[in-house]
Amino acid sequence: MTSAHIVDRRIFTHTGWRRNDVGDWYYFHGGGILGAQGHVPNMEVALSGSLRPMHLPGPPRGEALSAAVNASLRLIDVAPLPVTIPLWLAALRAPLGLVDFGLHVVGASGVGKSALTALVQQHYGAGFDRTHLPGNWFSTENALEMLAFQAKDMIMVIDDFCPKGKASDISDMHKKAD
Repeated sequence: MTSAHIVDRRIFTHTGWRRNDVGDWYYFHGGGILGAQGHVPNMEVALSGSLRPMHLPGPPRGEALSAAVNASLRLIDVAPLPVTIPLWLAALRAPLGLVDFGLHVVGASGVGKSALTALVQQHYGAGFDRTHLPGNWFSTENALEMLAFQAKDMIMVIDDFCPKGKASDISDMHKKAD
């Protein structure tokens, strides 16, 4: 016996821009796929692990759009401008694709680096916070590479760069970061 109604579903496991067969662009995120007209039905994105919070709301309009832009702009007021402006601009630049640079936030333990970078990361999902960021430097190189592949066209915070141990351990951590 066969089913009379077969549902065709495509489930993607990455974020970022992708073009369909007729040339239209779509942005993939944990909540689905956004196109020029909003949410695209019958296509799904299933992100795993630390990328699950990457969930964008539908495009805001009117006063909601103004409120969203103002909320984003307030990020630059939470720390000195030489720190916040590059972070804020990186969050806005990431979805434009072909980014081959990274930012490195440096400071003593406890000064709020993770909290600040979480605010930047929240441009890609409200579920991110200082204890729930996409990556950390204790992951293997392969795991970080896979995470970077899945986190296409979004900002991706890798937290806790704190090389310790023998000189060879410290050197290995620096190689991984490079």
